[in-house]
Amino acid sequence: MSKENKSKKPNQTIEPKQNAYGLVVQLLLVLAVVVLLILSAFDRIFLTIAEIVTGAALIAMAYNNHTVYNRKYLTIIYVIFGLLVIVDGVVSLIG
Repeated sequence: MSKENKSKKPNQTIEPKQNAYGLVVQLLLVLAVVVLLILSAFDRIFLTIAEIVTGAALIAMAYNNHTVYNRKYLTIIYVIFGLLVIVDGVVSLIG
């Protein structure tokens, strides 16, 4: 006799969580960083843009850490480093 989960109905579909959108955003930002790093071999400005997108990816990681994985200490570290990287990238763009 096998053990079954009694709370699940036989034909119940599993809906994706809203948290999956945060993971998709993180994936897209990381892919954008990889593409920008490759493009930075040809033009230096892409390196600064990659730095800003990396900061955005760190903030997306902080969001996912908080909502999906329920880790609060790494979330603070990701937010701080993400903001520092974005500020540094914007300062590099300005002057």
